Amino acid sequence: MIGFIIFIIAAIVVLYFITQVKHMHNRFTLILIGLLLLFLYISASVIISKNKIEVKSFQGMVIAGEAYFKWLGHVFDNTKTIMGNAIKLDWGPGTNIDSTPSNTASGNNSGFTIGS
Repeated sequence: MIGFIIFIIAAIVVLYFITQVKHMHNRFTLILIGLLLLFLYISASVIISKNKIEVKSFQGMVIAGEAYFKWLGHVFDNTKTIMGNAIKLDWGPGTNIDSTPSNTASGNNSGFTIGS
């Protein structure tokens, strides 16, 4: 409950600064910082609650930190894999898309055949 109250106070402070900033560059930076803090709070809360970690002790906080950084490492690994696979695809303009559903027997149920 205390963590939620601190989060609400931090969100109010960030919103106050966003409304007070005159320059768009500074406002954009504050919005990014606010979104980053929101992501950190929500993801840490989910990791702690899913793993049923007690954070009232120092040892619990260490375990929570280890679990969070392991999860964050997995997120980066998955992102790296997805980006690597996307880079390997043929994104060139020579790709033809035929709208005949002739490729459904081979397991492709999309109804499109991609050929070069």
